[in-house]
Amino acid sequence: MDSKLLYRFLTEEAAIKTIESWSFKVGRVLDFNDPFEWRFGLNNIRKDSEEHAEIFVQLACKKLHELFGVICFSGTLKDPVLWSHYADRHRGIVIEVDHYIDPQRIIEVKYTNERPTLDASQLGNPDYFPSVWREKITQLIGRKSPGWSYEQEWRSIIELKQCEARNGFYFTPIPPDFVKRIILGSESKLGLGYIQQVLEQRRVKNVSVTKARKSIDTFEILAQ
Repeated sequence: MDSKLLYRFLTEEAAIKTIESWSFKVGRVLDFNDPFEWRFGLNNIRKDSEEHAEIFVQLACKKLHELFGVICFSGTLKDPVLWSHYADRHRGIVIEVDHYIDPQRIIEVKYTNERPTLDASQLGNPDYFPSVWREKITQLIGRKSPGWSYEQEWRSIIELKQCEARNGFYFTPIPPDFVKRIILGSESKLGLGYIQQVLEQRRVKNVSVTKARKSIDTFEILAQ
């Protein structure tokens, strides 16, 4: 399997908790900020059955929420919009990881207007959903509308039953040799020394700590 450098954008508070516990908080399906997230589209639907179909979609989404979690990464750290939206206006932190590209564990999001759809006329057929489940779930996880394409998102899918549950949330430990760099935002007030001391206390080695900077001739964010 190939590996790829990916980036997890966090607010300063969330990043400190991540580094101090050396675990990633696992996102939940119903907590995402895209209203279309994890929601099937429907075709062949009769007007008199729209309400029942919507109930089915809501129940399916709730079931996924109970079973799976997601850790989101980006394929770039250079986009200033990502720093603004997900790292508290450049005051947060990015964690750079070296992720093995295993299609069973991590999915590159495709940006398209074509939503994963179910045949509404078949929802009453007990054999229909089991026959298309794997294909449709994979599509559902890995598709977003083109407006989100700036994120260059990759998603690591985790079964919640494999996570540690605490304080009302789910967490998964960070694997050894997974994190390569911790990059403080260009507007961060946190010193590099604090992060370095936390890493030393946790006996985490081979992780560099640096600070991002604004390019002097482009709109990119850079890090040594």
